[in-house]
Amino acid sequence: MLPANRLTSVFATDLAMIRAYGCERACVPTPKENALGWSSLLLMRGGRFVKETEGVQQLCDTTHAAFFNRGEAYRVWHPDECGDAITEFVLHEDVLRDVVDRLDPSPRDLEERPFARREVRLGTRAFMTHHAIWRAAITGDAPALAIEEAIIAFVHGAVARARDTATDRGARSGPGQPQRRPATRRVRRELAHEARLILTHEHRKPPDLSALAETLGVSPFHFSRVFREETGSSVHGFLVGVRLRRALAQLGADGADLAQIAHQSGFSDQSHMTRHFRRAFGRPPSKLRGTRARELLAEVSKNVQDDSA
Repeated sequence: MLPANRLTSVFATDLAMIRAYGCERACVPTPKENALGWSSLLLMRGGRFVKETEGVQQLCDTTHAAFFNRGEAYRVWHPDECGDAITEFVLHEDVLRDVVDRLDPSPRDLEERPFARREVRLGTRAFMTHHAIWRAAITGDAPALAIEEAIIAFVHGAVARARDTATDRGARSGPGQPQRRPATRRVRRELAHEARLILTHEHRKPPDLSALAETLGVSPFHFSRVFREETGSSVHGFLVGVRLRRALAQLGADGADLAQIAHQSGFSDQSHMTRHFRRAFGRPPSKLRGTRARELLAEVSKNVQDDSA
């Protein structure tokens, strides 16, 4: 088990590093402004927090990865209790510069601000790839070269996906229509943000569509449409994804019972969870649990560059 409230290096070479942060549920987050001394991609294995940069808030949970630029000021706060389990991918500056410059050559100082976006949506395949890289790193059951390549490819895919979704998401009201005003786009983004806060917290017993829309002060139709445009998923699909990620993260726990994992993750029973695992990951959870880390890493690495989709 990783130390609580402490940044720990679990893998390090001249090209790439994986750091892990474990946060106790009893921790008291401070609202002070922080800044990292390096640029990185941050992913959640569990828990959630809100990052605020230049007045813009983003929810960091298992469905989204956050980009951190070196020296960029940010604040962090928790919408509920702590208990975060965080993975951080760090690339050597020269490697990172090469990755982002090829994908996103927008004018900026690549030394200080290599990432042009703040976050990127990650699908279930991406979470599986993150899970595989993490398992390989903490178990040592894969060559360092394979882990390096997987990290570089994962960051490459995340930056590419962030670039593409930032171009399209919520920009227009429909085909051939003019671009939405910045204020309208901000309202839509905030609506999806608030919905994600509710759904990730109440994923086991979520409110129905009507109640959720009423809480957010909009019609069910408007909410459903905006949520899909902003997150790339239906509300139900988002919930299933949250449950799958929670279950996948728990598979590594010693002695964890599959029926119990299904219940804690929000599935009606083990069979329900197994059906969704087969659909999302191509195998049942029992088989996934028994797969060696190096085998899983080799498998997901075949398509890792597309895993942010």
